This record gives sequence, structure tokens and C-alpha cells, in this order.
Amino acid sequence: MHTTEFKKLVREYKNLVYSQALYSTGNSHDAGDVTQEVLIKLWKNIDNIRPQTAKSWLLTVTRNSCIDMSRKKREHYFSEFITGDEDSPINKISDEREPDPEQRLDKHDQKQRVISAIAGLPENIRTAVILRYIHDENYEIISETLGLPINSIKVYLHRGRKLLAQKLKEI
Repeated sequence: MHTTEFKKLVREYKNLVYSQALYSTGNSHDAGDVTQEVLIKLWKNIDNIRPQTAKSWLLTVTRNSCIDMSRKKREHYFSEFITGDEDSPINKISDEREPDPEQRLDKHDQKQRVISAIAGLPENIRTAVILRYIHDENYEIISETLGLPINSIKVYLHRGRKLLAQKLKEI
């Protein structure tokens, strides 16, 4: 049962963990490291995790692992956002594929600006924005993940929208 539950949770949430890590760390290599670390922690704690709280547990552990990595590195690099994977959450920013290379380059540039703007948000606001607008999570999950009341989550999302609008007004 232990292995079965682990495999089920990995199948269901590995992409969510990776995507959250990618947006938080800023590059695919670090996101992969964080994802691996989170899945190891899941394996070690599988007996203590209830299925109904697994998602918020994983998102919280992912967030904390990203913060730990950030503290260790002391700086963020945002140069490896495009993983080349068609199903990557980063590619959902623009699902269209433009045939014209100039249009593709423009879309890529816009994507990089959005990602950089998100990466530049304060940690709690960034996490709330990513969970809500990229992963389409509800307020309850975001509240559990950040350990904050729902009203605080709403304030963070409002501030996040305002900050992103300021940073991205030229787009």
C-alpha cells in the first residue's frame, strides 16, 4: 500500500511540484533538484500524509525547498525558463506556435518578460500568484500552502496583480 499510494501521488502531482519549483527558482535545473528533493521527502513521510491534504503538503514542501535553495545560492538566475517540453507549464503562457520566426521571437521575448516579472515579486505574493493564475488553485489550497488566512491570500493576489500590471504595462 505504501508504494502504491506514493506512485499515485507522484503521478498526480509531480508536474505541479516541478512547475511551482520552476517559477520559484527560475531555472529548470534547480526546479528538477527541488522536485527530486520534494519527492524524496514524500517517500519518507508517506505514512504521515493524508490523501486529502497531500496536495497542500506537497506545495508547502516545494515552497520551503525553493526558499532553502534560494538562501543557499544567494542569487537567482532566470535564463533557462524554456524547457523545450510542449506540455511544460511555461509554454502555456502562449499555446500558439507562430510560423514566422520574428513573431516567435517576439512571443518568446514577451514570455521572458512575464516570467521575469513574476520572479521579481516578493516570495509570498509570487507563490500566491503562481498557484492561483498559473495552476488555477482555489483560495483554500493557497491558504493551506502559505499557512495564511484566505483574506490575506486575496490581499496578496490583489497586490500581485497591481505589481505585475506596473511591470508589464509596456507589453
